[in-house]
Amino acid sequence: MNLFLVILNALVPHFRVRGHTLWLSQGHPFSRIEIDLRQVAAHKLPDLFTLRLRLLRGQWATYSLTGFRSAEIAALQEVLTRWERQNHLPSATET
Repeated sequence: MNLFLVILNALVPHFRVRGHTLWLSQGHPFSRIEIDLRQVAAHKLPDLFTLRLRLLRGQWATYSLTGFRSAEIAALQEVLTRWERQNHLPSATET
């Protein structure tokens, strides 16, 4: 990895949440994947560099967390846990 990417990885956040959308970087902070947090059914971190995410009515998808700082991983896990719980609450129309 060149010096520019090392500095970029150290300074630029690897994920961003805006409203109900999560932008997740894999490998390079400027290449982002968009995930609708209202569809998060479950998540798990089998190791420090892998995120497994399942959307409602979907299959498990694997994302790389290479380059993420430990504080970012903890914050990402907190966001996903909060949305996961919210998505499993019964809606007002079901009661």
